[in-house]
Amino acid sequence: MPLGIVVPCPLKDLTVDDFAEHLRVNLTGNFAIVRAAALHMMENQGKNHTRCASYHSQTQGKIERWHQTLKNRTLLKNYYLPGDLEAQIDTFVARYNHQRYHQSLKNLTPADVCFGRSQTILLKRERIKRKTIKHRRLQHAKAAA
Repeated sequence: MPLGIVVPCPLKDLTVDDFAEHLRVNLTGNFAIVRAAALHMMENQGKNHTRCASYHSQTQGKIERWHQTLKNRTLLKNYYLPGDLEAQIDTFVARYNHQRYHQSLKNLTPADVCFGRSQTILLKRERIKRKTIKHRRLQHAKAAA
């Protein structure tokens, strides 16, 4: 682990949500520890940390688009308590990551891709597609006869 820091939890077995909660509870306030723990988790999952140019539209575009989508969804209502806004943001993030299909991810959710379920889902969709096409061809042949 970078910086010789010991994080008291098995990072490779954590889900992303559990990892975020672990950081929030145990490592608040020390960015070096949080960064080291995040890099260690990414390394265990076989992911790379990518740097990009600050304020560069091509490299910052995805996160800027995400922020715009978040604002468009959450600012439709008035929130009278900070907790209401935080709950709405949490709901948006959960829906964005676990329910909303992304065209750039072959119509999968980010959670499906992150946790390695994408290949299984795509194969299942392909089987359903072939079965549907076969069924429609049979129906068309019966109607034409």
